Amino acid sequence: MQKDASASLRSTIPRGVQIEKVDVQQDHVVVQFTEDSKLDVSPSLCWMVEAILLTAKEFGFRSVTFMGGNVKQIGPYIFGKKIDVPVGPNPMMATLHTR
Repeated sequence: MQKDASASLRSTIPRGVQIEKVDVQQDHVVVQFTEDSKLDVSPSLCWMVEAILLTAKEFGFRSVTFMGGNVKQIGPYIFGKKIDVPVGPNPMMATLHTR
């Protein structure tokens, strides 16, 4: 998530954003950003948060709390509040086709 492997692939965590600590508490994870991390409301940071949530899901966690940084919220994600991991990366509504 941190290093760019090639020009076509970019890291999920942008430059200027540092994770100070990750604390695992059973099925919950607390991600602590450094206070000098350059966090804002840009789409790339919203994607970062969503990628962290999806990664947490892949490792079997049910929720994540983001702490630190210099913001209270990125997109719909409020820092300091427990956030449930998503059900899937691209949830789709099932439709029935009848003839």
